[in-house]
Amino acid sequence: RLRGASTLTQQLARTLLLKKEDSLQRKLLEAVLAVRISALLSRSDILSRYMNVVPHARNMYGFDDPARYYFGARVQDLTLAEAALLAGIPQSPTKFDLVKNSVEETYLDEKGEEQVHLVVPMNSEIVVRRNFILDQMAAGGTPLTGDAFSAEDFAAAKAETVVLAAQRSTEWKLPQFVHQVRRELVRRLCGEDAETCPVLERGGLEIVSTIDLELQVI
Repeated sequence: RLRGASTLTQQLARTLLLKKEDSLQRKLLEAVLAVRISALLSRSDILSRYMNVVPHARNMYGFDDPARYYFGARVQDLTLAEAALLAGIPQSPTKFDLVKNSVEETYLDEKGEEQVHLVVPMNSEIVVRRNFILDQMAAGGTPLTGDAFSAEDFAAAKAETVVLAAQRSTEWKLPQFVHQVRRELVRRLCGEDAETCPVLERGGLEIVSTIDLELQVI
């Protein structure tokens, strides 16, 4: 397989050091570099470096920007549930974009006035993935956190509702058109059935579209 089935260290090697192409030569180089990285860096150092470069949705990288964008918090201030949620996004950043997966819900603020916020449904794929990650942690897959969390902590995290912070207004003048262009780019660059597209997520592309804003205004 030229895609997938990579260890975290291989993913770090691919992200930092290699041309982004799917070939047997690239896969072999990735494996060799991963061995070298493992020999030079500790497990914690590898994880730290990976967490600073891993792509998230909306052209964000690392974990601090997504933490601020989605939850209005620094990464060290996230709840257990929020951290597990962000950990699940890099598998498919476009598919698991929290805003894209959210719905509007009304609520009453402290003054009793009706407000609207974005909530990610509990049955959405990304929340299901969050709960899977929490189950893996509860089963002992937490070498770096040890016994910092109890069974009650994990249960509470799985029950936590995903409420997003107020979103910054988009800079796009025609957001629906932009989303349609992105869907077309994913299809053209990464194939009909691609759930995410690293070439597009990295950014830096110049896209010439059919929209003429001046004519659109007229």
